[in-house]
Amino acid sequence: MLLSSSLAAADFEPLFDGKSLAGWHTTPGGLWAVEDGKIVGRSPASERRHGLLVSDRSFTDFEARARFRVLAGDSGFYFRVAIEQGNNVAAKGFQVEIDSSPETGGLYETGGRGWVTKPDVARMQEVYRPGEWSSLHLVARGRFIEVRINGVRTARLKRDKGRLEGPIALQLHGGMEMHVEWQQIEVRELKKGDTVPGRLPNVVWILAEDIGPDLSCYGCPAVETPNLDQLAAAGARFLRAFTTSPVCSTSRSAMITGRHQSSIGAHQHRTRPRQDLPQGVETLPQLLRNAGWYCANGCGYSAKTDFNFKTGPGLFDGKDWSGRAEGQPFFAQITIGNTHRSWKGDPQNPVDPAAVEIPPYYPDEPLVRADWALGLGEIQVMDRKVGKILDRLDREGLADDTVVVFIGDNGRCHPRGKQFLYDGGVHVPLIIRWPGTVGPATVRAELASTIDITATILEIAGIAVPQGMQGRSLLDATMPARNAVFASRHKMDATHDAMTMMRTATHKYILNRMAERPWCQFNNYKEQQYPVVALLQLRALEGKLTPAQAHFVAASKPKEELYDLRSDPHELHNLATDPAQADLLMAMRSATGQFSKRVGDEDPDDAWRAGGWPATYPTRSVDEWRRIVEGWNAHLLEGAPRPKISAGVPAGKAGTAGDR
Repeated sequence: MLLSSSLAAADFEPLFDGKSLAGWHTTPGGLWAVEDGKIVGRSPASERRHGLLVSDRSFTDFEARARFRVLAGDSGFYFRVAIEQGNNVAAKGFQVEIDSSPETGGLYETGGRGWVTKPDVARMQEVYRPGEWSSLHLVARGRFIEVRINGVRTARLKRDKGRLEGPIALQLHGGMEMHVEWQQIEVRELKKGDTVPGRLPNVVWILAEDIGPDLSCYGCPAVETPNLDQLAAAGARFLRAFTTSPVCSTSRSAMITGRHQSSIGAHQHRTRPRQDLPQGVETLPQLLRNAGWYCANGCGYSAKTDFNFKTGPGLFDGKDWSGRAEGQPFFAQITIGNTHRSWKGDPQNPVDPAAVEIPPYYPDEPLVRADWALGLGEIQVMDRKVGKILDRLDREGLADDTVVVFIGDNGRCHPRGKQFLYDGGVHVPLIIRWPGTVGPATVRAELASTIDITATILEIAGIAVPQGMQGRSLLDATMPARNAVFASRHKMDATHDAMTMMRTATHKYILNRMAERPWCQFNNYKEQQYPVVALLQLRALEGKLTPAQAHFVAASKPKEELYDLRSDPHELHNLATDPAQADLLMAMRSATGQFSKRVGDEDPDDAWRAGGWPATYPTRSVDEWRRIVEGWNAHLLEGAPRPKISAGVPAGKAGTAGDR
């Protein structure tokens, strides 16, 4: 039986009434008091005893939640504990570690095994801030125990041998100055037949097309995104989220399965005919539907899926979450497509081209600024659409029981962005709001891959991650944080190329598997949609580009690229031939090779290298590019109609219209 969110929430009862310590008793050591609706525990460093505040009630199978902050010292949340009175009061049993260290959320058994399990330190440094209010969520059922801090799982024991009954107790650690505060302590006893402890939240997954982290909450000064800023203020904002591919169909194929696109045969952009997924691989909607979720796609916005595999009928239950049964949790995938080219900007609140920040790899010309400003304007329009989705959740009374995930499906739609493995093509915004579970205004700086989204949503839904899924839940600190993310690019429309990327927090390595081909080899979509591609090509033929700008329009690529992102965030200074970086290059080359072997990301064969659109370069004459640039200037700067640009390849070889 599936419990509705509202019913599960109503089953909790307070252990602390916010006014007194009724229902609790103390043991010697430290002082406990109620101040401003909080339980406050204090003790001096001279106090050697571990003071406890113990609930009068005992619990066996239960779910507990509370908010806490540690201002000094180490505390703990005991459960199923045995209190032994003597010269020194002793507590025997489990405690959830609550202190000023990243070990918070681990399980320690006093009077027994000591540390039983600790969370990953790197992840806890991202999700837990000592001195700030944090949330604790604990489930103890039979020999199963699970702990979450700020919505992130920090401990899970499936068949533990510890105590099965006892009271709850809050601890003041002896021998150190202590100051800890608690509030909103609630417990729900679990009975036989309660198959799902706690809430079953809904999930709304919003994908914006073709955007990097160009939002005001990510520090972009020229754009206004108040709704996404508010979403980030109420949840977690991930600073280093990267797609596994720099284009929509391959990236979305990876996200929806939690597997790198090469490992499921979905790595060639919009290859036809589509093939079935490998046996045993299921999509996120299938896994959720099997567990009782109602799955909707679109909900009044784009219902784009764009997967590079057969899905068959019935991947989703319907077009809107309103079709669900009463009390049934839902999953809604919503795509907002206006950020995909072509752009019209934001007529309601135009972005000032003079205010935008142009990367150094573009010429700083009015055409570039006008195009960049239009893209930011579309982001503002997209933000208002996100606001309407959030307003609907509020209006229907669903906001408190709905997790909202916002992400870009690939990087920004500019040269060196979409279709390429520089950060502009794979770095995307990621925001997760889970009311009452993920702490507000949380900032996460660890590396995240977008294939982690499926595992994270399964974690939220309480569904086991299938064996073979490569994504890792971002809400599970029992798993180590990633020390690197990987991405790859293959065919784009009929443009043949192949490259693989490894990115750490500090460095980027790119293996160009078809180095003989230029970055800007012919691609119908880019030549017809990207004004700055035309400008770069023209200025290169005129000899008017700086070295940083000329890099991307060179006639070939280096076999390998290596960048120190700390000093070179725009990835302009290739260190692959620097002898001082030889050891790092070898290590990243080796790690990339191991990744490629795991997922089947292989070198192309000779037939593939020779195939696709012609690789002739430059793709047009200087006079052709000049006419195209003049057309874009007239359109973007003077309001003339959009220029008509020929396919630029021999008749019969134009291929598809491009990435629509």
